[in-house]
Amino acid sequence: MILSEIIASFVDHRQAIGMRFRTEVRTLKSFCRFVGDRPLPEVTADRVLAFLAGRGPVTRFWERKHSVLAGVDGVFGLRPIFNGDAGRCCASS
Repeated sequence: MILSEIIASFVDHRQAIGMRFRTEVRTLKSFCRFVGDRPLPEVTADRVLAFLAGRGPVTRFWERKHSVLAGVDGVFGLRPIFNGDAGRCCASS
């Protein structure tokens, strides 16, 4: 499955259980555009970290992006990034 399909499935599930999930949808779509709509194993830790970093200093928006991606940790397998081991995330960088 490619990233956009995974995100759509995750969002459909969240909305089906009653969550509005609108802000998160925008963040996930932005993430998909940033890293490219590719198979999940091709999403590298470097690209995830670059998405989180954005441009400029860390802001509340960085925290929001982190929170959204952490919320889909089971789908994307991002826990190594959040635990400081970016080398084991998603696919090897």
